[in-house]
Amino acid sequence: MPWDDAVGNFVYRAIETQAWSQSAAAFTQSFGSDGLDASALMLPIVGFLPGTDPRVRATIDAIDAGLNDSRGLGLPLSLA
Repeated sequence: MPWDDAVGNFVYRAIETQAWSQSAAAFTQSFGSDGLDASALMLPIVGFLPGTDPRVRATIDAIDAGLNDSRGLGLPLSLA
């Protein structure tokens, strides 16, 4: 697991506590933000959390709803 040294553990805890937004119900693009970013889809791929984790599933659902239009096409990034 890439998170088992002191630096990895620090990064893991920072992401887990600061990148999760209760109001967005998702991992977000930056600490303290509610903005979504498709890069959060990498969390299970890099071994941060399993794809079955409820927060990962919620993030996938939020990204699907927030970054795709009704046809499933990706929307442009909003910097608002």
